[in-house]
Amino acid sequence: MSKDMNLLEKELLRTEAYNCIENLMARFSHYYSRYETEKIPELFADRDDTKLEMVWGIYYGLDGVRRCFQQPNPFYTPAPNRKGQLDLRPLASDVVEAAEDLKTAKGVWYVPGVYARKKDDGCEAGWYYAVIAGDFILDDGTWRIWHLHEYSRFQTPYNTPWGDLPPFDPYRLCGITKKEYFQRKGEALPDAQPSTVWGYHPHVLYPVDQPKTPESYDSFNERDSY
Repeated sequence: MSKDMNLLEKELLRTEAYNCIENLMARFSHYYSRYETEKIPELFADRDDTKLEMVWGIYYGLDGVRRCFQQPNPFYTPAPNRKGQLDLRPLASDVVEAAEDLKTAKGVWYVPGVYARKKDDGCEAGWYYAVIAGDFILDDGTWRIWHLHEYSRFQTPYNTPWGDLPPFDPYRLCGITKKEYFQRKGEALPDAQPSTVWGYHPHVLYPVDQPKTPESYDSFNERDSY
């Protein structure tokens, strides 16, 4: 009986972990789309090894997360400087796995989004598609984002088929070169360049293993980090 109760308790804790992480990432999606930038950092673990990788660069630690979302950035404009800007990023096709030791978890979501940008000569609107993957850690009894990695799939104006896009370049989409972006000062500069840069093109192989779908695991291994 005691063994059965232990198994039941562990299964309940795994279910709780799943629900907490789903809710955590839903909050991230809501805050991102609403430009509630002051709320995003509270979703992340306050650790030196916390990591956020967006398509334009990597940020380390909670201070890096704040810098990404709360400083002027050509990729993401925080309130109140968001007139004419729209970022809708719902999450879909979730796969979440809590570790056997219930100290960490992994999750992957597809992100079928839309965006709009105000320009001097009008407005640009389009489609954005990505996959987002994360490692999560139980931090003093609360599940928080530990490592979050966004993998772009394509971004295109609404009237341009993604099959007609030139080779993917996230910096060009914001009217800037990679060199120019990393030379900017006093803004939301990443701590490092992105480790993965991919976008659909007819002559480029789709990276089906980026990111890997979470599977059952015993405990966290840095080698398998997102």
